[in-house]
Amino acid sequence: MRKTIEDYKDIVQSWKNVRVLILGDAMLDEYIIGNATRISPEAPVPVVHAQDYKTHLGGACNVARNIKALGGTPILVSFVGDDTYADRLRELLKEEDIESCLFTLPHIHTTVKTRVVIERQQIVRIDRENIAHPSEEVVNDVVNAVQELITDIDVVIYSDYAKGFFTASMIDELKKVWGKQEQSPKILVDPKVSNISLFTDVFLITPNSKETHESTGVAIGDEDGLYKAARILFDRCNCSHVLTTLGERGMALFTSRENMEYVHGIRQDVFDVTGAGDVVIATIAFALANGTDIRDAVWIANYAGSYSVRHFGVVAITQENLLEAIS
Repeated sequence: MRKTIEDYKDIVQSWKNVRVLILGDAMLDEYIIGNATRISPEAPVPVVHAQDYKTHLGGACNVARNIKALGGTPILVSFVGDDTYADRLRELLKEEDIESCLFTLPHIHTTVKTRVVIERQQIVRIDRENIAHPSEEVVNDVVNAVQELITDIDVVIYSDYAKGFFTASMIDELKKVWGKQEQSPKILVDPKVSNISLFTDVFLITPNSKETHESTGVAIGDEDGLYKAARILFDRCNCSHVLTTLGERGMALFTSRENMEYVHGIRQDVFDVTGAGDVVIATIAFALANGTDIRDAVWIANYAGSYSVRHFGVVAITQENLLEAIS
């Protein structure tokens, strides 16, 4: 049952600093910002006069950044290449005061997404990456690091961008770590379609509408479709909850195969959806780590997502921003 605005504000204001572990694909977001007043004589494309250049934490790093902004203590575990982009990524993590354990894989390129923007309109994105799965040695290093970091951790986020971090071996070894805990942490997964079947026995899986459709083959334009798709995901992932994010339509939270709670979308102008999924899963994770009920966590995350898409570029949501969005 949806609470009142004042109830949600009270919940957010009650949140304390808690630790959240984030595992997944680290990346760097670059922005080249400029204007274009002419077409190139070499090809029918605009000539961009670059006026500004920015770099931001992306992927799993952006999830960690949002946990930090909400008032929590994120701990990031990932791997990067041996290049200047990895150096810049480490600098940004240090500037944001985010604890991290990054393993260097010399044979890969640190994932970088470069967006060229004219008058707040993205005209092209350039991705630099080479997807490589971790060796057995790296998997062991990651697992050993997690074993040392898991103390006082109740919630873990798997931030999957299908860049190589998550493999069957990695997940199997992590399950052994969770099994050794007196109380296993809640595992929240933001999956890509190619990996969705890897993530089994988790607390929550959060595919967007496109990922839900592509991973199940079910059209989800109506309630019947949502139920059919969710049941497939429950069977495939053996998860406790399924949350399908539906863009402007809102979200559909399944607390069981037979029980769906529809979270209404918030009507507004949408400027940029970049990073909105990171904002949503970070907000849910931080809420759960503070003891918030899953339904309330999802309703509050819906407000956080609505705040994110009203702003250009990657945004980290603070508690103040969240209270503003709820109000």
